[in-house]
Amino acid sequence: DDYEAVMMKIHCVAHGPHFDEHLAKKAVSEMKNVDGTAGEHWTLEETTRVMDQNGIKANKYDWYYLLNMLHSDYSHLWGEDVAQYVKFAKAYINDPDAGTGKVFYLWRAGKHHHHK
Repeated sequence: DDYEAVMMKIHCVAHGPHFDEHLAKKAVSEMKNVDGTAGEHWTLEETTRVMDQNGIKANKYDWYYLLNMLHSDYSHLWGEDVAQYVKFAKAYINDPDAGTGKVFYLWRAGKHHHHK
């Protein structure tokens, strides 16, 4: 626990409260999806293209994690309707009540809760 806490502090100094490519891919690879699969549904390249096509200004690694997390948890509701994931993710990431790092902090909270 101490080692992980120190590594997270170092990460946040380097990247702020955001994913970098390595941590995003690691977090996504650990997802257990509601459809019985595991890991990513969309590649970083695919999620970045969708982000750019929709004019979304966000950290591309946060966006990659968020879209995959939404698919992982809600594909039984939204299927393959990419527009639905994008609408929800855009609203989530642009929440005026949330400070910077909302996606990263949500992952950290879930990870912390999972281990306890």
